[in-house]
Amino acid sequence: MKVFVVGTGRCGTTTFVYACKHITNYKCVHEQPVTSSGGSIKFPMETERNVIYVDPRLSFAMPLIPNDAFIVHLRRKREEVINSWIKRGKNWGPRAWLFTAFHWPAPSFSECCALCYDVMVRNIEAELALRESCGQRISMTLHLESIKTRWMDFWRTIKAEGDYKESLAEWDRKHNATPTRE
Repeated sequence: MKVFVVGTGRCGTTTFVYACKHITNYKCVHEQPVTSSGGSIKFPMETERNVIYVDPRLSFAMPLIPNDAFIVHLRRKREEVINSWIKRGKNWGPRAWLFTAFHWPAPSFSECCALCYDVMVRNIEAELALRESCGQRISMTLHLESIKTRWMDFWRTIKAEGDYKESLAEWDRKHNATPTRE
């Protein structure tokens, strides 16, 4: 099974990768470049049978995800994501994405962050709704705040094998946390 994990960024994707390192029957790829050849999109490890591809940037390109893929929407509270982006600074994340994509400034950096969050979540939700309307019920939404209670659901759904206890413990560790600025 090919598993694609999407979100807004600053929503736990790095920790998701660390947790998946304890799954022995899948390979996990985090934010690797997507290539294009002859008009078709190629994902890293595309020929692998069991791969977990984690990349929040795909929220801007959801239709590129193969139709037979299992999609996990990893969510974190809107305010927490926005605050994390703001702490990271103006040259990171949403501002860069919006300026590059649309070439127009948002009124303020915090409004830019809010707009970016809303666009990314709406893109994901719209694509998942479209796939569901076509009979493709191959997705799951996991909220960062309650992921430990649903982690076994994810494991069962993808038929993961490995060290579940260690995988679950990764959610108690800080990975790629935003440093506090003074």
